[in-house]
Amino acid sequence: MDTYDVALWRSFPLFHGFPYVGEVPADSPLLAVLTLMSTHNLKYVAYAAARVPSQAKITRFQHGVRLCAEGEGPTCNL
Repeated sequence: MDTYDVALWRSFPLFHGFPYVGEVPADSPLLAVLTLMSTHNLKYVAYAAARVPSQAKITRFQHGVRLCAEGEGPTCNL
């Protein structure tokens, strides 16, 4: 498990508003993003980025991320 630096933006373009940021222990960049979203009670973000500080690679979610509640099924992301 790595600790990711995560930034979440609720709206696009990115310079509109400040991001939610945090350090999140997770098994993948997506799980780190979803965990921080859950922490801040965000159901949708327009843009997200996550990286392990000791690595150069940044994982970007440029088309938004939606957090679905358990049992909502596959239509939650439509």
